[in-house]
Amino acid sequence: MNAPENVNKKISKKVPDGQLTVTTSACPECRKTVPAKVLVRNNKVYFEKSCVEHGVSTVLVADEADQYLDAFNFHRKATVPLAFKRPFTGLCPESCGFCPEHEQHVCMPVVEITDHCDMACPVCLVRNHQRWHMTLDEFKKILDRLIETEESIDVLNLSGGEPTLHPQFTEFIEEILRRKEILRASVSTNGLRLQQDANLLRFLAERNVVISLQYDGDNPESVERLRGRNTTEIKNSLIQQICEMNASCSLTFTLTPDVNEAFLESAIELLFTKPNILSLMVQPVAYCGTGSTFNVKGSGKDNRKARGVGGASENVSTSVGASAGVNAITGSNANTNTNTNTNTNTNTNTNTNTNTNTNTNTNTCSGANANTSLSANVNAGASASVNVNASDKGERRKIFIPEVTRLVEKYSKNRVKANDFSPLPCSHPGCFSLSFFLKVGEGEYLSIKHFFEPETYLNIIKNRALFGTDPDNFQKIEEAVYQLWSGPCALAPDSERALKAVKTLLKKAQGTAASMARPAASPKPSSSMQVSKSGGDSCFNPATAINAAERDIKSIFIHGFMDPDTFDLSRARKCCQVYPLRDGRFMPICVYNVLERK
Repeated sequence: MNAPENVNKKISKKVPDGQLTVTTSACPECRKTVPAKVLVRNNKVYFEKSCVEHGVSTVLVADEADQYLDAFNFHRKATVPLAFKRPFTGLCPESCGFCPEHEQHVCMPVVEITDHCDMACPVCLVRNHQRWHMTLDEFKKILDRLIETEESIDVLNLSGGEPTLHPQFTEFIEEILRRKEILRASVSTNGLRLQQDANLLRFLAERNVVISLQYDGDNPESVERLRGRNTTEIKNSLIQQICEMNASCSLTFTLTPDVNEAFLESAIELLFTKPNILSLMVQPVAYCGTGSTFNVKGSGKDNRKARGVGGASENVSTSVGASAGVNAITGSNANTNTNTNTNTNTNTNTNTNTNTNTNTNTNTCSGANANTSLSANVNAGASASVNVNASDKGERRKIFIPEVTRLVEKYSKNRVKANDFSPLPCSHPGCFSLSFFLKVGEGEYLSIKHFFEPETYLNIIKNRALFGTDPDNFQKIEEAVYQLWSGPCALAPDSERALKAVKTLLKKAQGTAASMARPAASPKPSSSMQVSKSGGDSCFNPATAINAAERDIKSIFIHGFMDPDTFDLSRARKCCQVYPLRDGRFMPICVYNVLERK
């Protein structure tokens, strides 16, 4: 008998070639918004863009078309803000800030309080000009506007630049803590100042501020390539200090193909072995801001001369009349580039740069260029075929969420499976994927997803930055426990341990001896399950819920930032992570990074 296949093994479903839809994207050259066709070719998804000034460009936006389409099953109705700050002028995203056309409220505001930084990271999403600090009055107005439009905020994040360099940084933290409508503060930091200033680190620890630490693994060489200097010893020392102070911490890992994939292992190990490390955010590298000139081989320069391809994970261009080129290929090279994207330094007929990423094939493919053979394979020599230059893969390869989930599984030491992840239902499915893990014993965690019905699980995680921080959401968790106790999930091998752990967590969060309000139709629970008769949220306290949950639930988030290549307006309209700006606008992060940031 054959052994059963691994249930987590990727099984691709072939998606027929063709056009899926249209959207608005960005020209990779001038960053202006342009129309784009969404095309499937060889089970991959491409944007074919048309810029009046820079012509047609085609970029890869998903390397697994079946996964790309399946993710849309997780769409859920969004929650809009209580108020909009900008009128809709008939143009999107020019009216952004938000206007009534925006389809989601703010789950996570990221307030950039300075553009000063003590590092110059080659992969930074922004460009720090070292010119300004936000004033405290400006910050107070931003908080006022957020509370007006959102009523309450789960987590407010301070960012930059390096926010700890702001001369009034501690005052900004105190201002957040004064606002009862904001449940939690976090700070995104490279950690350099915190490692040097124990008093500042203690200040954050005593106020239970989440330290969101930039952490790209423990390999000095890869860290230096990503950050411009080797900071591994500094980070290791800081993490030790954070753990000694029992400060709340989250790790942010910029996943860059062919640089630090294997070093995910150290980040995942820290997450599951350090009680005070609450979550891991994995961010696939986006070629935006300073990172727009980053290349994996470490030169720090983008050596693409003709940007018709936009630097996608596969260098793609529109090759008009490519069938003629196929006919002219010499016999020695006609079959060397065969839809497997493994052309490595062998195609030297006309590539004078020999795979140094300057050969972009932007409407200049000659008959002697063996790369045109893929055009024939993809579209049978049609006049608008897709031409992939595999030589660019080592330089600018992108990494998409489905691959990230498999890498997390690979380097997790059997703690995490790829199917533990689900797209965040309230945002666009291409933006976020997340997983939650419940502590069931010392150093033991189980994926929460597999103990609840899918619809219940998605309802719990949507429209919130934190797990169970409002009465309605908390009630859904209570109801889910009854499913775990009496439904089909009760038959799962670890259901008893999971039920016990969730019951304990709920009791902590309610602050009472018993926490679960039993629905009238539910069967009488066993004597081991005591039930409160509060019947609602009379005992519920959001701050108590956070404090109870954060050391018993670990989370891994994958956040796929967009760049000029992959920008998709349909994603931006559902964005729930925003920059609140000093001029009063709430800008979706990727809209601001791609289209507006100078």
